[in-house]
Amino acid sequence: MCMWMQNSLDVVLTQSGISHIWLDHAPSYCAASSLKVLSRWGSPVLKNILVHLPTGPALVLIPANMRLDLSRLEIAVSGPARLGTSQEAWLLFPDCEFGAVPPIGKNYRLPALWDASILDLPKVMVRGNTSMRSFLVSPADLAKLDQPIVVESLALLDKRQLVRNSA
Repeated sequence: MCMWMQNSLDVVLTQSGISHIWLDHAPSYCAASSLKVLSRWGSPVLKNILVHLPTGPALVLIPANMRLDLSRLEIAVSGPARLGTSQEAWLLFPDCEFGAVPPIGKNYRLPALWDASILDLPKVMVRGNTSMRSFLVSPADLAKLDQPIVVESLALLDKRQLVRNSA
């Protein structure tokens, strides 16, 4: 993996004065594996999702143990919404690993939408721009940087995660 890819998000966070701690870990390619790999650090884990809205692409951040409620998102944006693909992410985020979605939309001139519950958390684990690198950060600090649109109940509890976590 190219060094510029690993460092691009770190530069943005550092230059913005956002206190963060990087953690290298085993690859995690989906919310379930992110929860398994990252929850051992004791902070809630977020997932970064690429969506397409009537106005174009956008980033969504929700707790990793939840799933995006597309119908709630469509109400919030007053129009149709769909999930983005890995190929679309690759085209939009050239400084990210294939299929990875960054947690900050502002860098890509994209709006960010967050589930309101994120702002109640003191610290969260967020996947960076690769499958093997995440960072611990205050959601309040990250929100100052990205200025997300905060939506109540954008995410629903993912019952599949409850089954996996209880096993």
